[in-house]
Amino acid sequence: MQHTWAERSLALAGMFQCIHLINQIALNGSHDEAEAEPLLKSLFQFEPVTVEDVYGGTSGLKEGLRIVVNYCHGLRTSIPVDCDRYLLGLITLESKLRRNHDMIQHLELELPALFRQKDERNMQELVPDLARLYLGTVGKLRPRIVVKGRKAHLEQEQSTATVRALLFAGIRSAWLWRQLGVNRLALIFYRSTLAQEAQRWLHHVDKMV
Repeated sequence: MQHTWAERSLALAGMFQCIHLINQIALNGSHDEAEAEPLLKSLFQFEPVTVEDVYGGTSGLKEGLRIVVNYCHGLRTSIPVDCDRYLLGLITLESKLRRNHDMIQHLELELPALFRQKDERNMQELVPDLARLYLGTVGKLRPRIVVKGRKAHLEQEQSTATVRALLFAGIRSAWLWRQLGVNRLALIFYRSTLAQEAQRWLHHVDKMV
């Protein structure tokens, strides 16, 4: 199946939005739960028909799409702190996970079981369980992603759990990125294409409002 750069820009937006929210928590101690919801829900999209289905549409990825545009245009002051480091970390861990068949089988059992236990409309209830599942699986892979921020924020139990759940969701988007037939080199050689497609999505989302 041939994939499009429009689809790939959504997967990249998913990763960037996770990074953006992790930075919000680490630096400010809070985050936009509405922006986090489509990312967390993506962990329970087991058989999506389209890339948009992974995130429940495109309207919830608006911030991530903005970051794609700014990142690809080299506007460093308009992207999250340590963006490149986090992005490389997500892509690297996804690659390690993809080769760990036992861990994948474990996740294929645990995620559906977790989903059946909870009300999918209240994703915040799932955060502690997602964090524990991340810690017991992907969190064991190396190199670990080190989240930098204010110690007072990162020592809070809820903040730590949310960061781990968002890292999990970020790896889900990195998995999708790989499924769509691209790797890190696309961030060098196809920046203008990714920016153009992300901008088109933003125009589409703005028309929906």
